[in-house]
Amino acid sequence: MKLVAEVMDLYFRLLDTEKDFLPGMPTYEFVLNGLYNFELYQEAGIIPEIDRTGLSTVETDVIDNVVGFQHLSVMNNAIPSIYEQKYIGLSSPMNYIHLQYFMVDSEFRGQGVSDKMISKLLDIGEKLSKEVVADVFSDNQFMLNTLSRYGFSEQSKWSNRHNRELLRLSKN
Repeated sequence: MKLVAEVMDLYFRLLDTEKDFLPGMPTYEFVLNGLYNFELYQEAGIIPEIDRTGLSTVETDVIDNVVGFQHLSVMNNAIPSIYEQKYIGLSSPMNYIHLQYFMVDSEFRGQGVSDKMISKLLDIGEKLSKEVVADVFSDNQFMLNTLSRYGFSEQSKWSNRHNRELLRLSKN
């Protein structure tokens, strides 16, 4: 699928300092499944009834090159993983949308790509009546500024297994 290859290419175009804010390179299957699930959601308004469903969206330029990518997990009574229990301190079943990946081609920053992506994210949250949550490295000013413009606020702080501080931001 052409879109998946373009998302992978977008990842490689990011500066190393930008990649540092991501949980790693998204895999082909991860992106493909997320795009497929989002297509189902757009066409029929349905989300598979499983505890964690991945949705991926892309933004393209005027000639249909991918310039933005986001991946979110829709949590439906999902039991926190051992990692989520140990590092974030979660214990109750989770019912929210979790923004996991957010990539914007640096050449397209300041051109509304982030705004379109966040708008899609919040629209999904509203339609599914779910809170939207993002874990952002405390030194990722681009993402903190982007989310604060949309009313996200700090819910908590936590450190990952590499002892890097993250802020859990949420928007109801």
